[in-house]
Amino acid sequence: MEMNHLPERMCVGCRQKGNKSEFIRIINKSGEIAVDSNGKSSGRGAYIHKNPLCLKTAIKKKSLDRALKGSVPNTLYVLLESQIRVEASSALPTGSSLDNSQINE
Repeated sequence: MEMNHLPERMCVGCRQKGNKSEFIRIINKSGEIAVDSNGKSSGRGAYIHKNPLCLKTAIKKKSLDRALKGSVPNTLYVLLESQIRVEASSALPTGSSLDNSQINE
């Protein structure tokens, strides 16, 4: 019996490949750039790991702008940062927490 194929995507920050479930998808649909919460919206998409370092790299290199062929507003970067913080803190063992110095490095 053949195994099911898992979709593989590449992070615009670190350029590493991984399963689709490891990423946050950002879309450009008719010039409107937004986070695709369900991962199935139509439009040009780009993927970024749920990792603050990948986001920092993507911002520095403007790789999201290039991948989406548009200008990503700063408000979206703030939204992504907060979403990554939530995901990172929920992935930590009970009793652990991240402080700003760990995320903003």
